[in-house]
Amino acid sequence: MRNSTHPNKFELISSIRSDDTSCADHISRCELCRTVYQLLKWTGADKGPLVWEPSEELVNRSKAIARIAQSRKPARTVVGRVIFDSWGNKPALSVRQAPVGLERRLRFEAADFIIEIVGARQDSGWDFVARVYKDGKATRQFVMQIGSKKLHLSEGDCFFWESKREPRGFKLLSESLAIELGALQW
Repeated sequence: MRNSTHPNKFELISSIRSDDTSCADHISRCELCRTVYQLLKWTGADKGPLVWEPSEELVNRSKAIARIAQSRKPARTVVGRVIFDSWGNKPALSVRQAPVGLERRLRFEAADFIIEIVGARQDSGWDFVARVYKDGKATRQFVMQIGSKKLHLSEGDCFFWESKREPRGFKLLSESLAIELGALQW
């Protein structure tokens, strides 16, 4: 297994197809990789060449589902701080009076991560998109929690959601870290 946290899909498939045990210890300890391993076995990876190889996107979504389902708390929690707010110097607006098309851009910093969130006012509420960066590149290690709702990554390594009301706070969850993006005034 390479020096990464998790084996990639090719290493898992190789482990399924042969007596290669290099991933076995990790799979026994890691709920995420065990889920992906079982998914790959379910697709027939142990029976020779696959009719279809699972895409990296399918593997990543499977990992996201396992992250959403996990119930244990991450080992460490950090609180993000706002480093940019497009509404920063504007007078407070009543959300009910906010015009359609009004947009708010937020950027948070937490640990080694930058989190960007954009909210756009629509007739029916708000549309949101968020992305998490580490070292200037989008990262796929988090699930976003807004209230009791958990979101997994979509196209372009982004979280997308709609809401009738503006959110008061956000949380990003991974196996080892929780990032809280606290109370926001809208």
